[in-house]
Amino acid sequence: MFWRKKGNDANSEVKIFFASDLHGSNVCFKKFVNSAKFYNVDVLVLGGDLTGKAVIPIAEQSNGSFPAPGRRGPGE
Repeated sequence: MFWRKKGNDANSEVKIFFASDLHGSNVCFKKFVNSAKFYNVDVLVLGGDLTGKAVIPIAEQSNGSFPAPGRRGPGE
């Protein structure tokens, strides 16, 4: 569901920017996020193929934290 910004004409068009296949690229993700302002679009849609070559699981620990693999949290 899309909502219009307040003050926009109800009959105006909604501009959508769609991108996919970022494959975990931080540079491409930053460009995607900044594309809304650059192209003056109303909605950003990020499609599939978002992960890089490795998928890292995120699992809640017993203390409620979500540590990144390979990093140690406080007190560990």
